Amino acid sequence: MALAFAQPGTAVGFGESLRSSLRPLPDLSQLRCHQVHVARSDDGVTFRADSQPVLDAATAPDAVPDGNGLRLYVVNGEPGKHGIWTVRLEDDGASWRRGSYEPIQIDGAVSGDIAQPDVLRLPDGRLRLYYYAGYFVTHQPKPFPGMVERPHRIMTAVSSDGVNFTGEGRAILLDSAENPTVVPIGDGRYLLAVNQPKSRRILIGISKESSRFVLNGAVLSGGAPELTMLADGSLRLLHDVPGGFGSFRSRDGGRVWEAEAGLRLTSANPVAEPTAVNLGVAGWRLFYRAIKPGCTKS
Repeated sequence: MALAFAQPGTAVGFGESLRSSLRPLPDLSQLRCHQVHVARSDDGVTFRADSQPVLDAATAPDAVPDGNGLRLYVVNGEPGKHGIWTVRLEDDGASWRRGSYEPIQIDGAVSGDIAQPDVLRLPDGRLRLYYYAGYFVTHQPKPFPGMVERPHRIMTAVSSDGVNFTGEGRAILLDSAENPTVVPIGDGRYLLAVNQPKSRRILIGISKESSRFVLNGAVLSGGAPELTMLADGSLRLLHDVPGGFGSFRSRDGGRVWEAEAGLRLTSANPVAEPTAVNLGVAGWRLFYRAIKPGCTKS
């Protein structure tokens, strides 16, 4: 089946008066310089980075166990292909075997206006996708007078095969919220974290059924977050800091957080958007975004 992608700058059915009131499209050319890397850990505390990237021209990774491998979700950084894509990976210890690399569909359509995926496997085996629905290839209306930040929509969709999703609606609506991450916390509830990039604030939400969230009042300082549940029932939140990835720890279900000493991953180059996967006896994998050395946007 042929897939059609919306091209940046394309406007369909807008009159001149409306077109003149729209904000310019964001510059996505820098995404071609993004790479997805992976690091390994036996204990989930200290990670060691592999020497080679997993994917070029890709950003905002998230991974979920899939049989004897992983299913990786990213934002495609290739020109004209912006949106959430997925690929199945198998790790042989020395390299990654890749399956088909393809865009996800929501309600039968490929969208260039979605980004920053986070995927949770539900008790019934289906996958729930959380994502930021923005204006990447579609013109964004100007904010209303006096409006500082346009509320950002964090949306959800579900899938049985990891590629074809059915939209569910909005998980939460917050000013400038991005990079959702969700984890079950063991008592039938689910915890959400999002960040507000300009202020480097991380907000925490709570849900009883994993698709609709309300804030729990916790506010942290940091970059794009990643939530993980640890063996003792406590929670770890990874986020980017100068020099790598730092973390917070919560032992009360996400209400109170304490900064953990040291770094989970040390990097001489800027890194961001972590996602951690516990593979049991095989240890942990940490996927993240870095910039390709020497690359300049076109």
